[in-house]
Amino acid sequence: MRTRDKEIKLRLTEAEAETLKTYAEQCGLTQSAFLRMLLQRRRPKPIPPETVWQIMNMLYEIHNKLPLKEQRELEAVILRLQSAATLPEVL
Repeated sequence: MRTRDKEIKLRLTEAEAETLKTYAEQCGLTQSAFLRMLLQRRRPKPIPPETVWQIMNMLYEIHNKLPLKEQRELEAVILRLQSAATLPEVL
């Protein structure tokens, strides 16, 4: 298991600190986790609005009414949509 025993000090302006806090909160991450993701060349995405999840649920309701072949096709589209909305981008 990884241990994070290295600590760094980082000086930011008030505006930079507020920006970091805001970005991390929008992504549902701590400031440390947000910075670690950037260091790993991954750009976190903000948590999608509730309407995205409502639409996903609607798509799954349609999915459940389809024949198996069409279910698989729609499921692939739904998963691509979910990935696009939630997975970090590789920098």
